[in-house]
Amino acid sequence: MAIRTTIATPQSVPSSDNKPNTPPHTQNQKSHQGIPYEVKIHITPKKYQNLEAVLESVSHAIQLQNKPPPSSLLIHHRAEQDMEIFTRALRSRGFY
Repeated sequence: MAIRTTIATPQSVPSSDNKPNTPPHTQNQKSHQGIPYEVKIHITPKKYQNLEAVLESVSHAIQLQNKPPPSSLLIHHRAEQDMEIFTRALRSRGFY
């Protein structure tokens, strides 16, 4: 069985700070919002795909997706936490 977790962030977009009519109170708004990301879990072979729902239900990265972190390092940390969680979840279902 192979598990591939993909965490993708949107590509960088040009900052609106250079626009002359940007109000000062909104110029740093992007930095306060965090970095949005998307998580996808793929399991092969197909006979194990029912485990995708199990892993999605225990994933911290998915649970915290609506609270994007301020740095890509914290996104990476969430992915590392998920690896440990996935290992425990799979072992509880008899996978070693």
